[in-house]
Amino acid sequence: MINMTVKEIDDMDDWKALFEEAALSDKRVVIQFSAEWCVPCKRVSPVIDQLSEEFEESWLFAKVDNDKSSDISELEDIRVMPTFVFYKSSGEKYNKIQGAKDTAIRSELSLPMDY
Repeated sequence: MINMTVKEIDDMDDWKALFEEAALSDKRVVIQFSAEWCVPCKRVSPVIDQLSEEFEESWLFAKVDNDKSSDISELEDIRVMPTFVFYKSSGEKYNKIQGAKDTAIRSELSLPMDY
């Protein structure tokens, strides 16, 4: 089943559209960088799908496949998978969590939106 609240980012046009939506909706953004072959990525994906529904009022969720969108992964200097990168609604990156750390991701999503 495809989760419609987690956007697939396939190219730079999708990337730009995501941040335009963030600015217009005043929502923060979390992007999961992963790959189809990555076992920890597969383990954490259902958790991210659940969190995307739980936090949809204040966050935009997206996924980037490192193998299919290597230009974006290089832009963000992704070296470990999965990596979760957090952005303000302005597009400014402010945190990165490397690894399938569900509790740390939930904690970051739960912080008050005072940006």
